[in-house]
Amino acid sequence: MPDNFDRASARRHMEFIISEFGYAVGPYGEINATQLAEATADEMNHPEWLDDDQHEIWDVAVECAESMEKR
Repeated sequence: MPDNFDRASARRHMEFIISEFGYAVGPYGEINATQLAEATADEMNHPEWLDDDQHEIWDVAVECAESMEKR
């Protein structure tokens, strides 16, 4: 059964909460990808994504965290 995961929407949400609220940003500028994935799955009403360690949300969160840390 498809889970309606939209990679671009997830990425935009992650970038938004980092940029606007400093969400998941530690004291040295590091970004917690786990917190990003959890907040995004919750916002998109799909907490079940977090139960699958191979779900694409984890990859998007890591990519976003790494990209945003470089800014």
